[in-house]
Amino acid sequence: MKVLFTLSLLFFTLFSHSQATFSDDFEAYPAGAWIAGSNPKWTTWTNKPSTTEDAKVTDEKAKSGKNSLKISSTSTSGGPTDVVLPFGGKYTTGNFNFKMSLFVPTGKNAYFNFQATQTIGQTWAMDANFNTNGNMMLTRSAAPLLNAVFPLDEWFDVEFDINLTANLWKVKINGTCVGAFSNPTNSIASIDYYPTSNTSLYYVDDVSYSYNASAPKLALDGGISELTWTKGILTNTKDTPEYTFKNFGDSTIQNIEISVLIDGINMPVTINDLNLKKGQSKKLKLPEITLKEGLNTIIVTLEKVNGKSSDDEFCNNILNFIQTAVTAAPHRAVLVEEGTGPWCQWCPRGAVFMDRYSETYHGTFIPIAVHNGGTNPMRIVEYDSFMDFPGFPNCKINRNQVIDPSSSEGPFLREITLPAMVSISTGAKYTLASKELLVSTEIEFLEDATGDFNINLVLTEDGVKGTTSAYNQSNAYAGGTNGIMGGFELLPNPVPAAQMTYDHVARAISGLVPSSTSSFFRNL
Repeated sequence: MKVLFTLSLLFFTLFSHSQATFSDDFEAYPAGAWIAGSNPKWTTWTNKPSTTEDAKVTDEKAKSGKNSLKISSTSTSGGPTDVVLPFGGKYTTGNFNFKMSLFVPTGKNAYFNFQATQTIGQTWAMDANFNTNGNMMLTRSAAPLLNAVFPLDEWFDVEFDINLTANLWKVKINGTCVGAFSNPTNSIASIDYYPTSNTSLYYVDDVSYSYNASAPKLALDGGISELTWTKGILTNTKDTPEYTFKNFGDSTIQNIEISVLIDGINMPVTINDLNLKKGQSKKLKLPEITLKEGLNTIIVTLEKVNGKSSDDEFCNNILNFIQTAVTAAPHRAVLVEEGTGPWCQWCPRGAVFMDRYSETYHGTFIPIAVHNGGTNPMRIVEYDSFMDFPGFPNCKINRNQVIDPSSSEGPFLREITLPAMVSISTGAKYTLASKELLVSTEIEFLEDATGDFNINLVLTEDGVKGTTSAYNQSNAYAGGTNGIMGGFELLPNPVPAAQMTYDHVARAISGLVPSSTSSFFRNL
């Protein structure tokens, strides 16, 4: 009997690890109930059920039955809702399937992420943004994975069918495949629902997941993914986008044929001599594309692999690039003041994105690194105190919206389209002998204006280095456990002063006044 019991227990244990299922339609709870406080299968980011970090069941909307889960925020910086559904383990092989229904009202946005490990906050597998323009963007450490359109103001189904063994993440909306990708972090352990700002509002219903230790085998299969547009999305911007082609199947792939559809015009492209074996990938480029104002849709389709018009998986044969280009208003620039400091372990993220966007939108995205910390030699006390950042890294867009630097492109693009009230020109003269810098400013009002206006002049410096430990940069990205972050994943924690260079550092400010007055910036 002992032997039989032991064998039975072993069989059950193996079975439980090889398969897992879960579903929740939120009908078992009364409206107004905290989901994590009602069901221990759910939790929150810091394991605080039945607090504001939890999310409430609502009967305002439902895909099925009467109830759904409501995710919303009234704070410009997002939260405090941060509710998590663990998947019962960390999955790295086999097939994992996740489904849910979402409702995103017009003018609102939604966000969630997949966590790659069972320790919440340790490693992100993927971020998903459902934007107000109806564009879904899937990213990993801000690097694009896939984007597609979704319907606003109605329920729609989202499905992730993930072959972890092949690292093939397929995505469906309303049952139709919208693309697939390989994930640099090929594991999954939970989903986190988080409202990113006061424009976040969405409803979740009919959540389910299933896991099977076995995954489909692929004999001949190629996939296209990760179209990267690097030049910004202002009207008339030109780029030759890069995409990834990967061999998921057992057979070596020598050649492919793709079609590129832009505004109804189809461009066929043949690529030979690939010689890609199973699991190998290659970066390829599309022909040059110019963004027009408004919606730009580019559809790349894998038509043939090794001369064959079909392979074992169709879902990774299509790649969508959907982007809305905006036109910058004349004389317009956008000030982006970033709260940062060497003591802040997440602040390398701020440095990376300030560099990225100031280069992409040179002359219109104006970055200033406002340093914080009592022993920080780069700190200007009055400037730091004046900005009063709620956390680090954070940035203020034209001293209005507070947002993470990695999310600053969207607010920048909204601000850059607004008409400028003034045109500002600056000039400077530096006398080496006296080390005196004289700055002049010329202001031309472009429209009638009343009230009081104030000009802040800020002097910034690039290439700032130091020799003491005060210039060491704390680095949460060391070792790569928190993803790729502009090379900081290759540096130690802390990054020693000898290896650190600080850019956009505020060195002086004049004309500092209460934030209720208006400030205009051109090319500082």
